[in-house]
Amino acid sequence: MKTTGVVRKIDQLGRIVIPKELRKSLSIKEGDGVEFLLEEDTIVLRKASSFNGLQNLADSLVNGVYSVTKKNLLITDLNAVISCNDKVESSYKNKPLVPSYLKLLEKREVFTTTEASSLSIVREQEKEKYYCLMPLVVSGELIGSVFLFSENEPINELDKFILKFILYFFEKNIEV
Repeated sequence: MKTTGVVRKIDQLGRIVIPKELRKSLSIKEGDGVEFLLEEDTIVLRKASSFNGLQNLADSLVNGVYSVTKKNLLITDLNAVISCNDKVESSYKNKPLVPSYLKLLEKREVFTTTEASSLSIVREQEKEKYYCLMPLVVSGELIGSVFLFSENEPINELDKFILKFILYFFEKNIEV
């Protein structure tokens, strides 16, 4: 954990103001939820994700999909990759999404490549790959995506079925 050097006073009601630079770097906007965690003697503040409480399940799903398909699965909220299989964890996990990926998500369409092509999800990870991107929409609200990719094998109908199943599961278990 790195220090920012910013110190804020707590007011009479126990409130603090999150510095603008930190809100900007975490894409925290007015009305967004934040979560407080206690780690020994440290209070950790993070932007709330719709996936909070489902992290262990998401991690099991992505590793299960990899063991069956040998394809990499990423699950994102609208800020970062929140879950990915162990093989690609160091390259993707908790990395912020690039704006171009968010713009693609906002279209709320399924994108599948039939030939290997480049798509950047996080910085410095733009490689030729086969992929399928499906936005995750719950109660009409876009909250994230599932992204399956392989560097050497095209996405097939079974892969798409697996992604649809995962979307269905999250749609039924996430409250917005």
